Amino acid sequence: MSSDRREFLQQATVVAVGLDASASPLTAQQRSAAMPTARASALMAAFGLRYPIFCAGMGQTATPELAIAVSNGGGLGALGTVGAPADVVRQYVSRTKSGTSRPFAMNYLLAFDPVTLPVALDAGAPIIQFAWGIPPAETVAAIRKAGAKMGIQISSVAGARRALDVGADYLICQGTEAGGHVQATRTLYEVLPAVIDEAKTVPVLAGGGIANGAHIRRALLAGASGVLIGTCFIATKEAGAHEEYKTAIIRAKASDTVLTVCFQDGWTGAPH
Repeated sequence: MSSDRREFLQQATVVAVGLDASASPLTAQQRSAAMPTARASALMAAFGLRYPIFCAGMGQTATPELAIAVSNGGGLGALGTVGAPADVVRQYVSRTKSGTSRPFAMNYLLAFDPVTLPVALDAGAPIIQFAWGIPPAETVAAIRKAGAKMGIQISSVAGARRALDVGADYLICQGTEAGGHVQATRTLYEVLPAVIDEAKTVPVLAGGGIANGAHIRRALLAGASGVLIGTCFIATKEAGAHEEYKTAIIRAKASDTVLTVCFQDGWTGAPH
């Protein structure tokens, strides 16, 4: 990731998506705590990362170019699959594998039938990531047969328990501060500690309102192994979003965001 994109991520305190950058300031002890934490170090070792940062699989916004940039930059990139036909999914995996030797995830929303999952696995996707549901046993078996890892986004202790029962390699704990489609009904720090307790040694990523280094530090000190970031990455040059939208994100403040169901777009009743 080039220096201009690093600078954007460092400066993008305005992209807090419902969590003001000045809210819940870190104490002096938190600011001085050694980083990375043991849990973050274990996550980075398990996935071959330099930073405990995962990119969200944001539909058509999460392009191969973005996944390559994030993975080559030391995080874990992701590809969105919603609405993509099988040939496009195969191309996405192929292009990403040709651009990085590091791991990346294919993201599936289980509010829809993941019909292209066999294609992604056949093309060599190293990680499959789910949200809005728990994959059935036959899907998990196919992922394991392909030698891929599996992450599952949840938003409650009950959801974490179901994800752990099917063998998730990591969990994403989402709070209502998150951008995009929001399955959570409680804020991140209302549920994160209990999810970490339930997960025990399984890594838990914190997702929702993570926009700068202070937010990342807070999540790691709360026990998260890493973070899932979406909105900040939309404003990068590799993301598949309109330039006017990217500019609007950079100019936005936390107070400009709202949780709504106004834009259904074929997914009735899904807050975003």
